[in-house]
Amino acid sequence: MMSTIHSYILLKKKIKIATGFLYSLLGGILISLLFLERVFEIKESQFESSYIFQNIFFFTIFILFIALISFLTIYIEMQGYSNISSKKLRLFFNYLSIIFCINNLVYATFLIVQIMLLRILFLTVYLIFSFYLLFMILKNPDIFMVITNKIYDFVIFHKSGILLYSFNFEAEKETEESLLKGSILIGISHILNNILNKKDKLSVVRMKDKDIILEYDNEYGYALLIVVKHKNIVIERAAQQFILKFNKIFFFPFYY
Repeated sequence: MMSTIHSYILLKKKIKIATGFLYSLLGGILISLLFLERVFEIKESQFESSYIFQNIFFFTIFILFIALISFLTIYIEMQGYSNISSKKLRLFFNYLSIIFCINNLVYATFLIVQIMLLRILFLTVYLIFSFYLLFMILKNPDIFMVITNKIYDFVIFHKSGILLYSFNFEAEKETEESLLKGSILIGISHILNNILNKKDKLSVVRMKDKDIILEYDNEYGYALLIVVKHKNIVIERAAQQFILKFNKIFFFPFYY
């Protein structure tokens, strides 16, 4: 499941479901063999138990299954590395993928040599790993929505067409108004003058490989424009919160 989620997030287009299909196919074969045949025997001693595999085909498929998951996880991590939105998230995913694959290697080694210490090590790392992921998801439930999303431009325009602020995230610096000429961004003043006071406002402009998110403030007559890889609720919510804080800092003090 972890590897399937990982590939679904990082891969593009329909190929993202291929790994899930492959894992399900091999997993189905393994489960079928468990029900249809006696594939292993459990040998118990006073302090521990071990597995004696009686079906070489099952054992081989099982080891290959673990190796395949580990290989594809690393391969997909390398292929989709540039799709992750920030350096911090890239490192986070790298660490998780490495720990996940090393733990798989420990488990496969345990199945071969049957050393109890390896089983304890595997279970300990697996439980810590699982609880950590659960904690991260509960703490940041939107994390999977923003991992591969990217913000390209952040622009604030007044309805008169005056550029109040512009920041380019790819260049990691503020941009001057002259840099925006000839792009779609200079059309924002026209959009503002036409629809700022209307009830139904344009909230997103969809392009071939980008989305332009628009958030408006009727009271002070300006708009926030964000060029992103794809629209999602996290970016929209952040834009709304930014407008509230922006007004509080730059407009509310004048009332005192």
